[in-house]
Amino acid sequence: MLQVYVSSVSDVSRVRCKYFIWMLQSRSRCCICCNGYTRMLQAYVPNVSSVFRRMLLFQIFLAFTSVFKRMLHAT
Repeated sequence: MLQVYVSSVSDVSRVRCKYFIWMLQSRSRCCICCNGYTRMLQAYVPNVSSVFRRMLLFQIFLAFTSVFKRMLHAT
Protein backbone atom coordinates (compact mmCIF):
# COMPACT_ATOMS: atom_id res chain seq x y z
CA MET A 1 0.00 0.00 0.00
CA LEU A 2 1.34 3.41 -1.02
CA GLN A 3 0.04 6.15 1.28
CA VAL A 4 0.61 9.88 1.08
CA TYR A 5 -0.46 12.28 3.85
CA VAL A 6 -1.64 15.68 2.67
CA SER A 7 -2.08 18.39 5.32
CA SER A 8 -4.58 20.27 3.19
CA VAL A 9 -6.17 18.70 0.14
CA SER A 10 -6.69 22.15 -1.39
CA ASP A 11 -2.91 22.71 -1.37
CA VAL A 12 -2.38 19.95 -3.91
CA SER A 13 -2.18 21.22 -7.46
CA ARG A 14 -5.06 19.93 -9.57
CA VAL A 15 -2.79 19.13 -12.49
CA ARG A 16 -0.36 17.13 -10.39
CA CYS A 17 -3.15 15.34 -8.56
CA LYS A 18 -4.96 14.39 -11.79
CA TYR A 19 -1.71 13.26 -13.40
CA PHE A 20 -0.75 11.26 -10.32
CA ILE A 21 -4.11 9.48 -10.23
CA TRP A 22 -4.04 8.84 -13.99
CA MET A 23 -0.50 7.51 -13.80
CA LEU A 24 -1.32 5.16 -10.93
CA GLN A 25 -4.49 3.87 -12.57
CA SER A 26 -3.14 3.43 -16.09
CA ARG A 27 0.40 2.24 -15.38
CA SER A 28 -0.02 0.25 -12.20
CA ARG A 29 -3.60 -0.98 -12.59
CA CYS A 30 -4.39 0.04 -9.06
CA CYS A 31 -7.41 1.23 -7.14
CA ILE A 32 -7.51 4.81 -5.84
CA CYS A 33 -9.31 5.65 -2.62
CA CYS A 34 -9.31 9.29 -1.52
CA ASN A 35 -10.76 9.92 1.92
CA GLY A 36 -11.37 13.59 2.67
CA TYR A 37 -11.77 13.02 6.40
CA THR A 38 -8.35 11.47 6.94
CA ARG A 39 -6.72 13.35 4.04
CA MET A 40 -5.10 10.14 2.94
CA LEU A 41 -4.62 8.97 -0.63
CA GLN A 42 -4.26 5.21 -0.76
CA ALA A 43 -3.36 3.04 -3.69
CA TYR A 44 -2.19 -0.52 -4.17
CA VAL A 45 0.92 -0.44 -6.34
CA PRO A 46 2.61 -3.71 -7.29
CA ASN A 47 5.82 -1.99 -8.43
CA VAL A 48 6.52 1.13 -6.34
CA SER A 49 9.90 1.90 -7.92
CA SER A 50 8.34 2.46 -11.35
CA VAL A 51 5.82 4.90 -9.86
CA PHE A 52 8.53 6.94 -8.14
CA ARG A 53 10.62 6.99 -11.31
CA ARG A 54 7.68 8.35 -13.31
CA MET A 55 6.89 10.89 -10.60
CA LEU A 56 10.50 12.08 -10.60
CA LEU A 57 10.48 12.50 -14.38
CA PHE A 58 7.22 14.43 -14.17
CA GLN A 59 8.63 16.72 -11.45
CA ILE A 60 11.71 17.39 -13.60
CA PHE A 61 9.40 18.20 -16.53
CA LEU A 62 7.42 20.66 -14.36
CA ALA A 63 10.64 22.31 -13.18
CA PHE A 64 11.88 22.82 -16.74
CA THR A 65 8.55 24.21 -17.92
CA SER A 66 8.40 26.71 -15.04
CA VAL A 67 11.97 27.88 -15.77
CA PHE A 68 11.12 28.18 -19.47
CA LYS A 69 8.02 30.26 -18.66
CA ARG A 70 10.09 32.59 -16.47
CA MET A 71 12.64 32.99 -19.26
CA LEU A 72 9.88 33.92 -21.71
CA HIS A 73 8.43 36.50 -19.33
CA ALA A 74 11.88 37.99 -18.65
CA THR A 75 12.51 38.78 -22.32
